[in-house]
Amino acid sequence: MHSDTFNQERRIYRTTRPAITSQKIADLFDSLGTRVFIKSEIVGLIDANREAWDIVRGAAPEEVIEDLMESLPLRQFTLRSDTYRNEFPRYSWRVPDPLEVAASIRPRKSYLCHSSALFMHKLLDQIPQVLCVNYEQSEKPKPSGGLTQEALDRAFQNKQRQSAFVFNYGEHQIAVLSGKHTDNLAVQEMTLETGGAVRVTTLERTLIDATSGRVTPVAFKAGPEAGHYSRKDQNESRTLNAS
Repeated sequence: MHSDTFNQERRIYRTTRPAITSQKIADLFDSLGTRVFIKSEIVGLIDANREAWDIVRGAAPEEVIEDLMESLPLRQFTLRSDTYRNEFPRYSWRVPDPLEVAASIRPRKSYLCHSSALFMHKLLDQIPQVLCVNYEQSEKPKPSGGLTQEALDRAFQNKQRQSAFVFNYGEHQIAVLSGKHTDNLAVQEMTLETGGAVRVTTLERTLIDATSGRVTPVAFKAGPEAGHYSRKDQNESRTLNAS
């Protein structure tokens, strides 16, 4: 359906939306840097710009979103998992960076780690197929007893598990790891080439994670002259609440 016809039927705008209003909307989205949004963020932008965009008072946000998806490069997609029933609906502006998509799994609570962080710190030449995101467990009380050799032996004898929460995005998989509570220790904000900001483990923590033997299989380079090594992800998984 053509945007003008849609506008007349639904009465989204006070008048037929002129090209200058479309440009205003596009300019705003471009200026944000962010290219991946949850629905509440899109609704917030609409509510904050109703006057500037000539949106009528009674127009529902869902109607405005539908109109924007018809006329502008705003798209909706859903992150799904073969092993996890919850889905994550998202909106993208233009072509988002897969790393920003990965970071949107749990916005403001998760951060890029392991293979994702290695790429962000330029220790990988190409973006990995498996993108790792850490969503920390809640803080738990410390065990009352001390560490014993028996407990250590039992821990190493048990088969270690990989993350059960793997979501599909194009040619990439997003593995949600459930790290122990650190209160975001050694996590920093970094900027993507698209302009969006994501949270990432620092270089020092990334190297520690990458050499601890608990990383999704990925080749990384330790320096210009270094060879390539493989590490295996054996992170424990836990229930992940939907956004």
